[in-house]
Amino acid sequence: MVMQETFRPDKQKHAAKCLPIYRLLVLVAGILLLIPEANPARLFFLTNADIPLLTTATSLSSLLLPSALEKYGGWLKEELLFFLQFSAIVQVSGIFLSSIAACLSLGNNRMKKCAVRFAVPGAVALLLGLCVLLITVSQITDMRKDVAPIFPFGMISWSVFGIGLLALSVYLFSDIKKEKSEEKMQIAVQYKLFLMLLPVLILTFIFSYLPVYGWRLAFFNNSGKPYQRTFVNIQWFSYMFENTSVLFDLLRVLRNTLIMSGLTLIGSIVPLMFAAFMYEIRSKKMSYTLQTAAIIPGFLSWPVIFSVAVAIFSPDGFFNHFLINIFNYFSDTNYLKFSDSIWMQMTLWYLWKNIGINSIIYLVAMSTIDKNLFEAAKLEGATPWQRIRHISLPSLKSLFSIMLLMGFSEVLSSDLPQYLLFANEENASLLTTLDLYIYNIGVQQDIVPYSTVISICKSIFGLLVFFMINRISLSVRKEKII
Repeated sequence: MVMQETFRPDKQKHAAKCLPIYRLLVLVAGILLLIPEANPARLFFLTNADIPLLTTATSLSSLLLPSALEKYGGWLKEELLFFLQFSAIVQVSGIFLSSIAACLSLGNNRMKKCAVRFAVPGAVALLLGLCVLLITVSQITDMRKDVAPIFPFGMISWSVFGIGLLALSVYLFSDIKKEKSEEKMQIAVQYKLFLMLLPVLILTFIFSYLPVYGWRLAFFNNSGKPYQRTFVNIQWFSYMFENTSVLFDLLRVLRNTLIMSGLTLIGSIVPLMFAAFMYEIRSKKMSYTLQTAAIIPGFLSWPVIFSVAVAIFSPDGFFNHFLINIFNYFSDTNYLKFSDSIWMQMTLWYLWKNIGINSIIYLVAMSTIDKNLFEAAKLEGATPWQRIRHISLPSLKSLFSIMLLMGFSEVLSSDLPQYLLFANEENASLLTTLDLYIYNIGVQQDIVPYSTVISICKSIFGLLVFFMINRISLSVRKEKII
């Protein structure tokens, strides 16, 4: 069935142009939900300037500054704070309904007609939430004259969005008519695929691209007052090179990171060999059992794995009791504090946790190898090791090289929970990787600008290495990674 929009002739051209505008407005509104500067609840100086509208709707305790709670907490009624949060919830609900309408508008006329049931209420909810917010703030300012209201960018932008969405909703969807009364809801294949991919795109934006907005903290300095900062230009970038002790610590951390990453890259051949040997096992029951046993650790979190390590290798753990009961050898050694072998310990724990998960891609790739090659090798009397050496490994060489090259682009990255849990006073100097160093500087020492500077440099370096690896792949394999 051909999908077309049935409008009156005088509106056909305008409607075709306005539908993308409506979807774009909803997209921008969804992004503004996560931007602190666009939070309309920041209508007086007592509010926290670092939380977005979405956080205001989910966490009332983070809405006000700690200093404001101490100074004005006595007269701020719970009802007023509740209405502030309620207004945020109504606005977020309005954007959610508008998002559903934007997705439905990708379908045929019946789906577009259904979209109006979400579009108009969504725009109305957004405007209603702004009205409740204004009424609440007016009551607060009436109670205390020293709390002056302000009208930030968020209030103005959300008002424009609310009015624009409501006008477009009424204009676009009210004139859409179904071609036939029995018309089924349908959507083009390309739009179906896009909507299936949409949740992945949203999560990728939130966790991979939105944090880049926090890079602005590298150019500000904490002023001592909560949530107030002063612009210092590139002072923190200079601090990294001008302070000798800081530079020495950073070089030590880089050494640890590069060594740990190098050991991990060397160990990346273990999942490859595991998959190759697994493919040679003829017993399906044995193969499934070994695969399951290898994959299960990949679903365990690092706190669970650290608990297992403590239960086995602590002074009162299983290993010391085993030495006493079997060999009559008393030992109270804490093997987790061995600094001499800590790098190898971390590599072995990482391999044990990820060998099953990382081998899946190789097992899938091996299923595409022509089985006649293995049968012919058996007839020629080839041993399992010879089949692995001359058939499996050459077939997986291209995939392994891609995985290895991709690993080089993350040479400055590490699994933060692993090092955060296993680090202690005995091995901290050897186990502090760059990610753990950023965590310690930013969270424990509260030097957020400097930790942000290091994060920026790390991200830019990783991006440059990735492009360099891509060029190397083109020159060696005659094929780019991307």
